[in-house]
Amino acid sequence: MFLFVIFSINHQTRAQLANEEISPWIMPGSRSKFSNNVTAWVQPGWNPQQHLYILYSQLFIQVNKYFEINPGHMFIKAGDLANVDLRDESTFFHAVILKLPFKKFSIDNRFMIWSRFRSDLSNDHHLYRNRIRLLIPAKFKSGNCRFYLFDEQTYDLNRSRWSRNRLALGASVDVNGYMNVDLSYARQWDVPSGRLNLLFIMVTLNLSAYRSVNLN
Repeated sequence: MFLFVIFSINHQTRAQLANEEISPWIMPGSRSKFSNNVTAWVQPGWNPQQHLYILYSQLFIQVNKYFEINPGHMFIKAGDLANVDLRDESTFFHAVILKLPFKKFSIDNRFMIWSRFRSDLSNDHHLYRNRIRLLIPAKFKSGNCRFYLFDEQTYDLNRSRWSRNRLALGASVDVNGYMNVDLSYARQWDVPSGRLNLLFIMVTLNLSAYRSVNLN
């Protein structure tokens, strides 16, 4: 079993007239590989600006090199929020990922149903999310790198309309086998909130590599 600890900060930037609001997500977590085909991931999160708390867990079940099952759950706890229509939610992700590997790049397409069950709102919310992603691997002296570009469309099943588009690019770098650094930027167009600029910074420590060094 491999164990990873993930430290990530998700910065959401919203332009409102001349003012710019920054909403950071602080998200430590862990990732464990139970077998060659099954990986589990658990990630708590905290947003100090919006007083939001989450607990996000998911499984990646590799059926073959072309097909992956990706179920997940996220609990969202809302504190004292100002001018935000959000309460406690238990949300479920039902996703499958189709993969097309090529010699110098790969493409994957994730199909997801996002079911949001809200504690004190009259209607639960169900969304369909489709993400297509291009990944290009590269090698450096210090480690391997993967550049990626993706576009994700969200369809609101309750209101029968497309509600969000997210276009992103980023890079994921393996550093000496002990650490992974993932940086990405996303431009989001959303019906309820308008335009957002999102910056994701994630550092992953491979504790199993440190443990093997200590044992030797």
